[in-house]
Amino acid sequence: MKITFDLPGWVDENQTLMLLSGQELVAFKEPGQEWRVKKDRCVQCGECCLDTPDGHTPFGSDDEDKCNALEKVGDKWLCTAGAKKPFRCLPDPNQKEYTGCSIRYF
Repeated sequence: MKITFDLPGWVDENQTLMLLSGQELVAFKEPGQEWRVKKDRCVQCGECCLDTPDGHTPFGSDDEDKCNALEKVGDKWLCTAGAKKPFRCLPDPNQKEYTGCSIRYF
């Protein structure tokens, strides 16, 4: 799918722009750079939510810094927040790389 549009003048090009599909980050553009589009989707390894010190998630964290909204189901980790998942839980495209994470941008 190709998307083309003109952004209004009030959009600050000195901030990161993000394109979402529902709650999933599809593409982002940082100031002075080209758009980066997600190549591979999340495989629910859970690593990004297993490292959330208290205060980094609205759901709190356990003693091992795992988000309290994260539940193990089989070999996957699922967020139980569903539609209540806040915007700040959106994975940072520039986050450190986790060994099990499948998300890549091009």
